[in-house]
Amino acid sequence: MKKENLLLQRFLKSFLFFFIFGVSVLSAKTYKSFDFGLNLFEHKEYFRAISEFQRFIFFNPKNRLEQDAKFYIGVSYFQAYRYYDAIESFEPLIKSKKYKIPAYFFMGDSAFYVQQYDRAYQYYHKIYENADSIMIQQKALFKTTWPLLFQHKFSDVLSVYDKIDVNRNLDLPNMREVVGDLKDFKGLSPWLAGTMSAVIPGAGQFYDKRPGDGFVAFLTVGLLTAGSYFLWNDYNYKEIAVAVSITDIFFYLGNVYSAFSSAHKYNRLYLKKNIDMLKNNYWTEYEYK
Repeated sequence: MKKENLLLQRFLKSFLFFFIFGVSVLSAKTYKSFDFGLNLFEHKEYFRAISEFQRFIFFNPKNRLEQDAKFYIGVSYFQAYRYYDAIESFEPLIKSKKYKIPAYFFMGDSAFYVQQYDRAYQYYHKIYENADSIMIQQKALFKTTWPLLFQHKFSDVLSVYDKIDVNRNLDLPNMREVVGDLKDFKGLSPWLAGTMSAVIPGAGQFYDKRPGDGFVAFLTVGLLTAGSYFLWNDYNYKEIAVAVSITDIFFYLGNVYSAFSSAHKYNRLYLKKNIDMLKNNYWTEYEYK
């Protein structure tokens, strides 16, 4: 009986030893797999990193590093400019206490880059609602101004600026000045430009600050009109007069449309130039550390 107990004890000890050893080896391999994905991420091999993190999650469900792996998948998609995939990857993490705020930041930036401005604003505002520090709230408020800015909601942008502490954002006074100018920008009137060119060909182009086009329009329509007039008065050139008159009408209408569309283009380019200047100087992506 003692011999049997001794053998049983030895068996249990051996079993326990190999079980612990096996678990240790498996655990080491588990973390090695995660570390390999992290190494690929740090070397900017984002798609290989995504595959490695997905493999880690598949073979290690419920592991404590599962959320970390999902987060790095989302960041990898973001860094690889796959913004829709990034948003989809981050969505499960908004319930995570650790990754809720970073996930919303990355989702907001992703939506902003694909020009889904309403969606980006909602993500940034979620940060403001859920943030547990004033600093993060201030960052979130500042982020909300960008979708509004690109939607030309300049009054709303200025209203948000009023809620931001200038001491936390030293660029704010300069930005406020530019956005104030954009808000007050009246622009050119397309209808006035079109009417001016209808009365005097080329006048609308001069109004649109395109004197070269205005001079060409005035000269072209003027010469065609004069030529048409003289040809109609000469009975030997009736067929040519018809062709010249049709061409004259075509250029005249084109001159009116050109003035109308150029005013629109001037306004659009003015806004784009200033908004792009703000983005190039003051926009920053969210950086998770």
